[in-house]
Amino acid sequence: MKLLPTLLVIAVILGPRAAAAQAVESRTEGPYVFGAVGKGGFAGIDSGAPEFGGWMFGLGGGYAVRGGWFMEGVVDQLTNYTSDTSGDHGDVTALLGRVGHRWGSARSVVRPYLAFAIGTARDRWVNDYGMDRTANGTVLGAVLGGDVRAGNRFFVRPEVSLMGGMGEAFARGTIGVGFRF
Repeated sequence: MKLLPTLLVIAVILGPRAAAAQAVESRTEGPYVFGAVGKGGFAGIDSGAPEFGGWMFGLGGGYAVRGGWFMEGVVDQLTNYTSDTSGDHGDVTALLGRVGHRWGSARSVVRPYLAFAIGTARDRWVNDYGMDRTANGTVLGAVLGGDVRAGNRFFVRPEVSLMGGMGEAFARGTIGVGFRF
């Protein structure tokens, strides 16, 4: 008989807390950070240019506002790329700003997005003859991805992008992990 009053007290105390915990949704607005790793590459726009490939690493942060819109700043690096036809090798570092839109609600497990990027890139490489070279320029591009909810604050982010600039076309595919504040 003492069990019934104890269960009622537990229900009264824990009931509202359990209901509040279930009502918590994933955050969709505000600041967030993310990191990514993947593969990337580029090729000259003219038909005879060699293709290059290597590992991509990136870090970024952004701010999401109502209606699915967001702004991001990203630093990407293509490290230790090598040519498929020459002995050229080097690194490309890009600093990008993005503006984009996510679809889906706070309850969506996957929120696909499309973003447009503009920024600057520096290509530092060593050519066949051992000469160090550097090229700087503006890059423009588009990014397609999706934020996959992994809890209330964490998300996984597969992403592909295509950029152009400095007489070359850049492509990359990455997978990242992010955190919403």
